Amino acid sequence: MKEKRGWGKACNRGNRSSSKDLSWNSIKELNEGGFVTLTRLQELNIANNHLEFIPEAAFLKLTTLRTLHLQNNKFRSIPSLSFVPLVNLENLYLSYNNLALPSDDAFASLPRLQKLWLDGTNFFEIPVKSLQTLTKLESLEINGNQLLELPLALSSLPALKELTLSEVRLLDEFPDIRGTASLEHLRIDRANLNVIPADMCSTAPLLRSLNLKSNKLTEVPEIGNCVHLKLIDLESNKIEIIDEEAFVHFKDLRDLVENDRYFTIIRNLGENKFPKLPTKGLQNLRQLKTFNNRELKEFPPVQTFPRISTLALSYAYHCCEFIASSNHKTSGPKSTTSLQETIVWLSKDDVDMSSWNANITDIYPDSSGNFSRKFEEFANKLWKTFGRDYTIPDNLAQYAEEYFEDYKALENIKFALQCLPEPGKF
Repeated sequence: MKEKRGWGKACNRGNRSSSKDLSWNSIKELNEGGFVTLTRLQELNIANNHLEFIPEAAFLKLTTLRTLHLQNNKFRSIPSLSFVPLVNLENLYLSYNNLALPSDDAFASLPRLQKLWLDGTNFFEIPVKSLQTLTKLESLEINGNQLLELPLALSSLPALKELTLSEVRLLDEFPDIRGTASLEHLRIDRANLNVIPADMCSTAPLLRSLNLKSNKLTEVPEIGNCVHLKLIDLESNKIEIIDEEAFVHFKDLRDLVENDRYFTIIRNLGENKFPKLPTKGLQNLRQLKTFNNRELKEFPPVQTFPRISTLALSYAYHCCEFIASSNHKTSGPKSTTSLQETIVWLSKDDVDMSSWNANITDIYPDSSGNFSRKFEEFANKLWKTFGRDYTIPDNLAQYAEEYFEDYKALENIKFALQCLPEPGKF
């Protein structure tokens, strides 16, 4: 394909479009004011091109833009001056550019930014002041970088809900998360951590998921004050002993599950070295992984986990009792459930395809947040693409909650238990 050195006049066609995809076009330059007629543009994708520089006036008058894709180009620095017109930008993708360290004012002109992707940018640090203006930032991903530490870079992110630091193998110090009191999801996997601060839960009291997979931890972190915690992944660490009281704060988990409408709690303790698994507080556990723990020769009895549905254990003989118990419970009369469904077939012209660019965890209820808000936001947006023949219910969120309350009644139905590795015939 012949490389396109400049792009601009073609922008003047289709000025009512809400999205423009120019990815994978070998574009090397953007013209100043090239998008000036696209006054309704909400999403612009210029990813996977050969851009090294963006003129200051390239995004002039794009005040309605919400999402900008600049990943996989050849930028050497963050084109911050070109961001000035983007006063309503919410999502910015800058991943996989070989960027210099961000300047203090790199994102100063983006007061509404909510999600920022900086994966694979070769950062070894994040200057403190570079993120100070992002008071509405909710999600930050800095995966696959050479970060050595994050001392105070996160101290001014009061709205941050999700922090992902995956494949940061040089990071041996837990980041300073003071100032991120809204944090709900923290992932620091494939790093070099060996200690988690004892005050982590008091610093992030709303924490719902904690992924510390593939580090060098020797003990389970202090999670007694993480009352909202629903998922913890400690796979592939060096844990040799688990304290008897490590999970005791989950003793009232049934009430918490019902109040928050969460149905699944996952514990991943695979590939460690502990010889005994404490069970206090785990009576409502649904999924448990303790695979590749050679020292765990004896496993707790089946009555310890009355609500368990999925197990991945170290030895096949650990599954015998669970499988036998499951076969006994499901040998009686089978419950039947009547289901109804409505299918609406849409033509391509009926649908704004940008409505489908949503992550599945933003749509369906899981341990990541409140279902009503997310469902209503997504469904309203999607429903509006159906055309005038369809009416949006005024109580859409309430309807959804009632539906899932009915679904919750299925909780007592016994589904087939899954346990691996399956024992062979004796």
